[in-house]
Amino acid sequence: MTWEEACRILGVPVTAAPAEIKTQWLYKANLFHPDKTANLPESMREKAEDDFKQASAAYDFLKDLKNNPYTTPPKLDIRVRHIRFKDLETGQKKSTSFEIKSTGGPYTRFWIDDAAAPWLRVTDIKSTTNEPLPLEVTVEATGMGQPGQQAQCRLLIRLENEKTKSRDEKVIPVEIVMRKAQKPRLEHTQDLNPRIQPPPTLPARPVLKQKFAFLYFFIVCLVLIIVIAVLQYRGS
Repeated sequence: MTWEEACRILGVPVTAAPAEIKTQWLYKANLFHPDKTANLPESMREKAEDDFKQASAAYDFLKDLKNNPYTTPPKLDIRVRHIRFKDLETGQKKSTSFEIKSTGGPYTRFWIDDAAAPWLRVTDIKSTTNEPLPLEVTVEATGMGQPGQQAQCRLLIRLENEKTKSRDEKVIPVEIVMRKAQKPRLEHTQDLNPRIQPPPTLPARPVLKQKFAFLYFFIVCLVLIIVIAVLQYRGS
């Protein structure tokens, strides 16, 4: 039921005040109440009963001020504030979903930007209840660009009431971050700072050979001293 249909059933203008709506409802209720039509023919009683039900439903709708498009503009309720797709590779796809609700007056048109960026698209919009809203929206990002590159766009969502020319808009920033290129691993590593190798050491002589050499040198020196002493003695 729309605001215009409810006003037509009660017989009030669409800009009627709450007091005027209530007065007209009391008039209709008194006119079509079963107690007032008990003595009428059956066909007329059935018609009056149907009119009474319609008037009651129309009044229940009109007394809720949220349904009045002429006083309450539409209002979006979106909990998500930012969407970020990270570590994407070229051609890779990632998706996420969020819910859209309406907490304001009635609306006649729902709109979402399906061309916010070449790498972003709306893949699914489905209702989670029997009402037009809330809706579950799924967006999908496709990896494009160079490794490590980032890109941003603005996803615009709008509720409109074309009759009252009122609207409500929300903008959700969407960001995509490509995965950075990994450095190739070297199969063979080379030491760029080689250590200075010490010179090779000569093998040490056995301790026994060193002792014999020292003893031989000592004997030779002793013999020379004795020879020199003898020669000096003879010369004197």
